[in-house]
Amino acid sequence: PKSGQERSDDQAAIQQSLADLTTGQREAIALVKVQGLSLKEASAVTGKSVASLKVNIHRAVKALRRSITTKT
Repeated sequence: PKSGQERSDDQAAIQQSLADLTTGQREAIALVKVQGLSLKEASAVTGKSVASLKVNIHRAVKALRRSITTKT
């Protein structure tokens, strides 16, 4: 098990990785992956196309994986 400091470091790395995303990527991740909206619902909220949201989510997940992997 991780110590309190290690968990704190992991949380800080995740927060920094999220902050490094573009606004569009953070918005798409927050609406679809965190709040659970469908792509169609998120499209209605943001005014962006479903295709644009898919691209932003894909790029965000890729960037988060890369960032978190290098920080841990």
